[in-house]
Amino acid sequence: MTEAVDWGPIRALARRVLTEGERLALTRKETALLKRTAAEMGISDSEAESALTTEEAALGLLREETRRIRDGTRRLMDALHRMYQHKDKGDFVSARQEMRDVLAVEVVPHYRALAQGQLDAMANEAQRRARRAVKQRCAGQRRHSRLRGTCRRSALRRGRFAAQTQVGVTLSKGRTTDFPSETRPTVTVFAFSSTAFTFAVKAPRPCL
Repeated sequence: MTEAVDWGPIRALARRVLTEGERLALTRKETALLKRTAAEMGISDSEAESALTTEEAALGLLREETRRIRDGTRRLMDALHRMYQHKDKGDFVSARQEMRDVLAVEVVPHYRALAQGQLDAMANEAQRRARRAVKQRCAGQRRHSRLRGTCRRSALRRGRFAAQTQVGVTLSKGRTTDFPSETRPTVTVFAFSSTAFTFAVKAPRPCL
C-alpha cells in the first residue's frame, strides 16, 4: 500500500498565490511546505533548496509542484479508466500496458506506486484466473470420467441381463444338474462372473 499524502495545503497555497494574486512571502511555514512537497513530487533536495533562495525561484517551484500534481492526476485517472475497460473485455494485456505507459513517463512517486500496485494486482488476478481455469477443466474431466464409468457399468448390466434372458438355465457355482441321457441338453457358456456361471441350454427333441 502507498503512504497517504495530503496535498490540500499546497493546493490552497497555489490557489492564493497563482489564482488570487497573493504574494508568496516565503515564511518558515511556506518554505517547509514547498520543500516537503518537492520531495513528494520527485524533485531533489538540492533543486528545492536552490529554488527557495529567492521569491521568483520559489514561485517557479510552486508552479512546477502544482503542475506535476495536476498532470499526474489526469494521466493516472485516464489510464485507470481505460484499464478497467480492457479488463471488462478480458484483455489483460492492454490493461497492463496502460499502467506501463504511466510508469514510463510519471515522476511523482505516489502516482508511480499506484500504477505499480495495479500492475501487481493484475498479475495476481491473472494467476488466480489461470488456477481457476485449471480446476474447472479438471472438474470437467472428472465428471466426464464418472459419466463414462456409469455408462460402462450400465452397459455391462444390460449385457448380463440380456444374456441371462437368453439362456435356458443358470447353474450356481459348484452345482451340477443331471439330465436323462436321451434328453441331455447342449450347454453353451455365454458369460460368467465370480459368483455364478451362466449357460444357454438347448434341449434336444426326445427320442420316440
